[in-house]
Amino acid sequence: MTLSQRMIEELRTASSGQAAEIRAFDEKLRVEVRLADCGRLGCLLDRLDVQPGEGDHLNIDPVQMTQKITYLEEGLEIIEIEGEGGRTILRSAPPRKEDEITSFFEMVLEPSKGLSLVRYRYDPDTGERTPVSAPLTRETLERLIHDLIELAQEWTL
Repeated sequence: MTLSQRMIEELRTASSGQAAEIRAFDEKLRVEVRLADCGRLGCLLDRLDVQPGEGDHLNIDPVQMTQKITYLEEGLEIIEIEGEGGRTILRSAPPRKEDEITSFFEMVLEPSKGLSLVRYRYDPDTGERTPVSAPLTRETLERLIHDLIELAQEWTL
């Protein structure tokens, strides 16, 4: 069973109506998904992390990431790159705006630490950026897990 299949199987057996932390690993990658809630049809994603194994690095092409992960609420766009092989930040483009509140996905790629995906809410009145749970269908979450693992496995050094 592949790492992706193990993660999806764990997700499918997660208790409905409860928060969950789902983890799986192999010799090259560690994957963790934190859910605020999980139901039969959808989940509230708090955070998704993919980390390289001991002594490995992720060398994921951010452009390929923007081309492959096109099914979230908003598309991802490269916002910042810190030199070749450095940290890269991708965010929703355009972000979602409701009244004065802006919400967006943010993915941080760091070769030695891995990648993380979190949804944030920004309130311009307070100037605060707060992590929020992202509602995703189970199908979308399973696809996201599979695609991120696949991309990470292709580019792990």
